[in-house]
Amino acid sequence: KKEGVQADLDCAIVLDNTMADAYFQRALLVNTKENKENACIDMSRAAALGSEVAKMAFDNNFCWTLAQLHFKDATSNVMIRKFDEAIVDLNMALALCPDSGIYYSKRGQAYEGLQKKDKALEDYSRGIEFSPNNFEAYYRFGLYYFNLDNFEKAFDFLTNSITRNPLNYDAYVFRAQCCERQNKQTSAIYDYGQAISIKPNDSEAYYRRALLEREMKEITKMCNDFARAAQLGNTDAAEFLKECEK
Repeated sequence: KKEGVQADLDCAIVLDNTMADAYFQRALLVNTKENKENACIDMSRAAALGSEVAKMAFDNNFCWTLAQLHFKDATSNVMIRKFDEAIVDLNMALALCPDSGIYYSKRGQAYEGLQKKDKALEDYSRGIEFSPNNFEAYYRFGLYYFNLDNFEKAFDFLTNSITRNPLNYDAYVFRAQCCERQNKQTSAIYDYGQAISIKPNDSEAYYRRALLEREMKEITKMCNDFARAAQLGNTDAAEFLKECEK
């Protein structure tokens, strides 16, 4: 009898995939410990179609925790460059929480790792659409245009990222490089300074700022920054520091 009811609901959904109640009734029917994830996906679909009772059921069944677990696994896989496996988890996370801008941004990062640029950009756009304050999506857009040497556009996206997360060290470092490429040395030095204030024990910003100061012949500042970068383990800075010893 249960199988027959499920078959009827499956058929109803195939005929009209906007029937919120059909998704919700199927969710109730299959909601067992072994099949909770599929039930939660149907609750999510019903909720997206406007079912208030499905929204309550989704929360009451802690379905969002399943999405978080998939996201956690995906994040780990992105870090070790297992992008295909990350996408599988993110697809599940998005099936459970289709309005999560953070999940879209992370999937975009995985697609970018697979060199699927169009899909990556589509997901970054969705990340911003669903989460307008999604600094990660703006940051990823910025890197995309930076790698295309479109520094003006990269600057704008990185600025949007920084506005939403003023503690984004990497966004400041890349925006500074955008400024350098556009011959805006003073702005670049400012951004490297901001990066240093966020991570005072990271050598990269000191080193890059020192190179600019060398170009601008600000010798005392240059030597101080090369010295600090060298102290933090930057071997290239240690070589340049020899100029200060003459």
